[in-house]
Amino acid sequence: MAIINCPECSSRISSQAYTCPNCNKQIRGHIQQCPNCKEWVFTDTDICPTCNNALEHSSMVHNPTEKTLPLHHRRPQRKPKKNRKGCYIALFSILTVFLIICIAFLGLTKYRENKLLEKKTLQEELARRIAEGVKANEARFKQMQMDSTMWAKTFSSKTIAATEEYIKTYPEGIFINEAYMLLEELNRRKVSGFELNQIRNVVETKLSEVKKKQIKKLEKDVLGLHLEIKDELNVTKKYINRDSFIYVVKATILSTINRTDPNKPNKETSKLEILLDSNRKIIESNI
Repeated sequence: MAIINCPECSSRISSQAYTCPNCNKQIRGHIQQCPNCKEWVFTDTDICPTCNNALEHSSMVHNPTEKTLPLHHRRPQRKPKKNRKGCYIALFSILTVFLIICIAFLGLTKYRENKLLEKKTLQEELARRIAEGVKANEARFKQMQMDSTMWAKTFSSKTIAATEEYIKTYPEGIFINEAYMLLEELNRRKVSGFELNQIRNVVETKLSEVKKKQIKKLEKDVLGLHLEIKDELNVTKKYINRDSFIYVVKATILSTINRTDPNKPNKETSKLEILLDSNRKIIESNI
């Protein structure tokens, strides 16, 4: 919209006025602007009265349907409705992205916590196993010490009872193989009751022979002589090789002498040692 001079009366009017308020000439849709001097003239004017420029009726016709209508002729325009749907979509998108970020952050935090917990659990498990290993090694070392001590005593005694006790106490001991070998050897060297009885008979026979020989050498006041085994016989087998052995017999002999003179000693003790072959025949004797 522009303020122009009315082509008829030169009054100052709006270019969008329907008529000139001064001369009542129609203005809107009936005026055009001279392309030469820019003055406004009626559309039916052939020559511009200001600059005498020839005018074309169709070139400068002012369009009466333009939006610049006078206020009292304008239609009330509706304000465009805001696109609330687009706002909702944008808000929903923002909330969705925010929610995804929160979930991702929480997931990452939980993942890190799980990793830390897993690491802590592994460290505790490792520490527990190390402690158990140390404890087990200490117990194993103590067991080995006890095993070795008992075997040393067993081997030193070299008795069947001690060896059997070691095997019973440590069936998987360090020296279990040696213990079975020792037990086999001790059993092989063991003298049975039958053998002891026969050896006792041999010894008593030997004592009888000795008694007869000694009586002839005794003093005249001796009325009688009695020889007896004071304690149990100590009999062992001594192996010469794998299959050959001899018996070693040791004993204490008590000699009781019956004298006419009671003031003289009537009892004496002596040591007896006899070697017998595997058939229990005397090989050597010290009496």
